[in-house]
Amino acid sequence: MKNRTKMICIIGGFYFIVGYIIDLLRSFFQDMQVSNEMIVSCFDCLSAVFIFSFIILFFACFFKQRGILFIQKFMDRYPKVSLYMYYIGFVGYVMFVIDILILIPTEFMIFGETEQKYIGWSLAAINITGTIIALSIASIKVFFRHGNKSISN
Repeated sequence: MKNRTKMICIIGGFYFIVGYIIDLLRSFFQDMQVSNEMIVSCFDCLSAVFIFSFIILFFACFFKQRGILFIQKFMDRYPKVSLYMYYIGFVGYVMFVIDILILIPTEFMIFGETEQKYIGWSLAAINITGTIIALSIASIKVFFRHGNKSISN
């Protein structure tokens, strides 16, 4: 089970990083003054395909006995990068749960525009702080603890 949770967090790390890049590129082309509706719709389709593949990999990791082979090979070949992906995925999942726990109850409450802005800024601050802490922990484990050869420690 321990290896399976590592694989799930690594898949989440890839998903959150690539999803963030796709979202940045889509918003970049959307904000340009030139009409780029075709490019924006391509990024929307790419995002939908990426979400669908993430969901398939997520559930495949749960139900396969030994996990997913190419994720295991990635973990064995690139242990330092997989450690970073593990921590990024862990923070991404925690933030997903925090977003659900905070945003769903506040959807049914009547807040003004200022309170909604404060909630959004607070969640962004929590996300950035969590990411910085996770990357710091991963960097300490990678660079200052040389006995670690994989993310099993």
